[in-house]
Amino acid sequence: MSYTRSRRQQRFAVVWATCPTCGDVELTSKSVQIQTCVTDGTSTYSFVCPTCSLITNKPASPSVVESLSAAGSRLVLWALPAELAEPKRGPVICHDDLLDFHTALETLDWQGELAKSQRAR
Repeated sequence: MSYTRSRRQQRFAVVWATCPTCGDVELTSKSVQIQTCVTDGTSTYSFVCPTCSLITNKPASPSVVESLSAAGSRLVLWALPAELAEPKRGPVICHDDLLDFHTALETLDWQGELAKSQRAR
């Protein structure tokens, strides 16, 4: 009994992109990933430069998303975290607050101090 395995070859388009370090580089559409935020509709595409291995993200217009998708690039959908829509209460954090926080973290009982400050509110 013999088994034959047929493998369907997938072809990918050649994509030219610009690496901030190396300049124009040639990639396949398989090596480009598209990220689209379903919350606000913005898109980016990313790739690893084949020359310097730098990961690069660039904004993508709807036409770029359509072209890359049609060429076989992977599309990843994501959403903004719900916490961004929550109302913000209390004063704005300033530089002094960050310094105080840093100093508090250097103490041995920073967790107790934090709990005490929360009870005082």
